[in-house]
Amino acid sequence: MLQKQENEREHFIRKVELAESEAARRLKEVDAKEAERIEAHNQFKRILAMVEDRETKLRNSEELMEKLRSEVAKWQEEVRRLEDEKKAEADQELKRLKAEYTRLETRNFHEVRQCKQTIAVLQQTLEQARLSNPAINPSENAALLNFSASSSDRDYSAPLGSARPPLLHVRPLWDDEPPDIFASGGESSLARSKGPSLDDRLQSDNTSLSLKKSSRSRRSIRDREQNSGAIDGAQTRHKKVRL
Repeated sequence: MLQKQENEREHFIRKVELAESEAARRLKEVDAKEAERIEAHNQFKRILAMVEDRETKLRNSEELMEKLRSEVAKWQEEVRRLEDEKKAEADQELKRLKAEYTRLETRNFHEVRQCKQTIAVLQQTLEQARLSNPAINPSENAALLNFSASSSDRDYSAPLGSARPPLLHVRPLWDDEPPDIFASGGESSLARSKGPSLDDRLQSDNTSLSLKKSSRSRRSIRDREQNSGAIDGAQTRHKKVRL
């Protein structure tokens, strides 16, 4: 009986030992599973943080894209505005240049015509001077004509004994002011301030002709004074009669 109880006790002890070893093994497995769970949890947290970071970056990228789109639209609008502005400025500048070209072309046309008229008047003056005084050398006439034709910035006084108006003043091409053709006293302003006129060049060869013209002028002045005195006397007598 005691032997049987002893056997049962040993059998139960072995079962307890087996159960304890099984429990220890299971506890180790539980610890390993817990460590794996903790590692998985940490990895999940890392993955979640990465996902959240990616989502944040994606949102930032989308916001940046929207900002860049708005910036691009603004710059495109600015480029269009500047393009329209520069185009308008270019059109205005083109119109201004066309107007300036037309003005310069017109002025050049008038100056060329004026030069031609001046040359024609000089030719007529020289021809009249030659006819009035045949003693003038023809070669000197040609030299004076060439000198007058090549001048572009001189003016000349009226010819000797001629009733023609003073010569036209040839303005420089860069002058924008209207030509001061005639001055007081029948003499151009440039002729008063610049070198000798054609009259001065021909005066040495036309002394006798000048004396004749001077005497004729003095007689004309004397006749005008006499006529003026006669008219004044007639007016005085008329006033006395009315009184």
